[in-house]
This record gives sequence, C-alpha cells and structure tokens, in this order.
Amino acid sequence: MDDRSDPETGAIEALAQDYFLGMYEGDVERLRRIFNPQCWLFGENRRGSHEFPLSGFLDQIASAPVPKSEGEPFDMRLVSVDRTSTVAMAKVEVRYQGRRYTDYLTLQKTAAGWSIVSKAFFSPD
Repeated sequence: MDDRSDPETGAIEALAQDYFLGMYEGDVERLRRIFNPQCWLFGENRRGSHEFPLSGFLDQIASAPVPKSEGEPFDMRLVSVDRTSTVAMAKVEVRYQGRRYTDYLTLQKTAAGWSIVSKAFFSPD
C-alpha cells in the first residue's frame, strides 16, 4: 500500500471507509457520492457473471436487507492501494448479506476528488 502519510492515500482510505459504511448501512446516498455516475460493475458469484450500471447496483442496495439492521457483523477491510498520480486501484474485502466478496475498485481523481469509476468483484459464496 502507498505511504500512509501521503494525503492522497488518506483520501482513498476515507473513500473506502465510505464504501464500507454505505454497504453496511444500506446508505445509497453515501454510495452515490463516491461513485462516478458513469460507473459500471462487473463480477462473478455463485449465480453467474454480472454486468450492470451504477443505477442497478444502487437499486440492489436500496432493496436489500440492511446488514447493520440485520445484525450482520461489520467485516470489511482495505487490502491494498496501488496509485499512480490521479488513478488508483483499491482491493477490498467485504462481507455483505452473508457472502464474502473481493472487490477491485478503479479510482480516478478529478477536481471534485476521488471517485470509483469501475468495480469488479468476485464471491466464492
């Protein structure tokens, strides 16, 4: 991971925390703030391969039981960050709806700050 004293790394860590809390608390508005509106998500889990726009992801979060309210333990962590100037890749591990996921979040920094421009995920569960 990049040097933790680097302010850009700190901003990426804060974005990851917003991602974790948005998922855990079912907070669609928090998630909307950290994703680029043009973001696409790609992934695979036991139900097959998936590809959908951000709106589909946010709809899923909005309609799903909220992990925090369901008593699911908070089990999410930032594994690594690889950054070059205004682009970065964050690898995170999350537990959501009882399933384990590894997510790769592609990040871009603009004048508005860091945002997630794509997400690729895998769940063995």
